[in-house]
Amino acid sequence: MAGITSPLRFGLKHFVSKTAMSNLKLKPLSALTQRSLSTTCACYVKQIDVTEVGDQIVIEAKIVPSAREKYIAKLPTDPTGCKGCPLCRLGLTVRHTDVLIINQFINSKGKQLPREITGLCMEQHKRMDYLIVMAEKAGLIDRDVVRKIEFKGLTYYEPEEWEEPNYRKYYDETVINEFLYGPRKRH
Repeated sequence: MAGITSPLRFGLKHFVSKTAMSNLKLKPLSALTQRSLSTTCACYVKQIDVTEVGDQIVIEAKIVPSAREKYIAKLPTDPTGCKGCPLCRLGLTVRHTDVLIINQFINSKGKQLPREITGLCMEQHKRMDYLIVMAEKAGLIDRDVVRKIEFKGLTYYEPEEWEEPNYRKYYDETVINEFLYGPRKRH
């Protein structure tokens, strides 16, 4: 108790006048150690039930099912492949037309975010890189990609120009597998 109040008692006296010191009120120690009931993490809300059993009062916190439960993505019970990657864990197959998902993996400069930030496995990171390029060439997203040119100690930045700036490309859904794994061998 003395360790808590002594810095306040001696430290504030030198900087604060006596009238201001009399207006300063410290909370009692019982208020600092008091526990409060609240909700748990953002995913769950608990309902507090108070019941009396004999001479004892029982306080229970029961998890209330969410009204948005039908909109929440369910994790597969038996995940296959990578367990840490969010796309593998959810079993999502992202296509180049899923622009809202792809935009989450692009930073403000138009580059793909690194794996340390996104948490993607190596295969999904490479796949996302191809999907970003495919979506851009199809005209679904606009990236301000700049090319860094160093010449005689000076650095220039200019927009990267594609070979066919006016033509949109349309991809079949199986093209991404050819990008990743090469063309399929036919027997």
